[in-house]
Amino acid sequence: MNRKIRTWVEISLNDLEHNYREISSRLPDGCQMLGVCKANAYGHGAVRVAQRLQRAGCQWVAVNCYDEAEELRAAGVTMNILLLGPQSANIAVDLATLGVTQAVGSIEYARELNRFLAGTGLRLDAHMKLETGMGRTGFDVHDDSHLDEMIEALSQLQFSRFTHAIERMEQATGHHFAIRHCANSGAVINYPEMHLDMVRPGLLLYGVFPAKETAGLDLRPAMSLYSRVSDVTHHHKGDTISYGRTFTCPRDMRLAVLPVGYADGLLRSLSGKGDVLLHGQRAPQVGRICMDMCMVDVTDIPEVQPGDVATIFGRDLSVAEQADKAGTIPYELLCAMSQRVQRVYID
Repeated sequence: MNRKIRTWVEISLNDLEHNYREISSRLPDGCQMLGVCKANAYGHGAVRVAQRLQRAGCQWVAVNCYDEAEELRAAGVTMNILLLGPQSANIAVDLATLGVTQAVGSIEYARELNRFLAGTGLRLDAHMKLETGMGRTGFDVHDDSHLDEMIEALSQLQFSRFTHAIERMEQATGHHFAIRHCANSGAVINYPEMHLDMVRPGLLLYGVFPAKETAGLDLRPAMSLYSRVSDVTHHHKGDTISYGRTFTCPRDMRLAVLPVGYADGLLRSLSGKGDVLLHGQRAPQVGRICMDMCMVDVTDIPEVQPGDVATIFGRDLSVAEQADKAGTIPYELLCAMSQRVQRVYID
């Protein structure tokens, strides 16, 4: 590794593909996979992730907005792209020209898209989005209030609303929906009956479980965050460390200064809570995390010296553990990785 790089993430595309194949092996025959690549593929790099998924045989990816889709098309990604978020209807021609599929959550939005496409000869593919209980966008399918009394679990309630709405539309129109999909990472693990025609795992694809359940999946974290020790400092008992003097040395101490802070994506809420790995041992972070650096206690790891590499999260120290200590979820830590943190791809 180039010693000029202060802090970096290593992203294993091999592990990403392993996760894709491991999840695919659990799906029923004919069930497709949609890889969620929004938010720069959860910090992993949307272009490289989508390219690898396409090479592996994945048929769909999802992003949130036009710019994300345009980036993938410009990089040669030719597979189906689903835009999960609503776009302004006045770019309907651009969407159709780009060859993407737009999630449509209201009849008004559908009519607006049609208005802007009128006379162009262009066709925009769409997936109907149903609002089953999240309180976000989508066609409202809450009318069957009796289901609330019959079903206690919210996930099952939402699924019942979803499938019931599809059945009613198919019966009324005589049209069969070719692709029905509602299963995110949690549903892929916990609710195989919800796999339907396609699943759309996000976090699972990157080797991180959304909760304690694993369903026996052998997943590998694709991203690891590292930082190189820039200095080792010495402090006396009673010295205070970092902003606000929130940490007082309980003894004479040696601290390693790591050039990684909240501007890089290391959440300030982790201050005084997380560990890093140095020489295979845990070193607790002390004092407030700064914008560009943080300090860790290496008093009991005397071999630590400038230039040593610290693991902040990865295979041996999970991002889920760090997120839990920060009082958040793994998604936030992964997505928080700043653009100044160099991505190093392992292929």
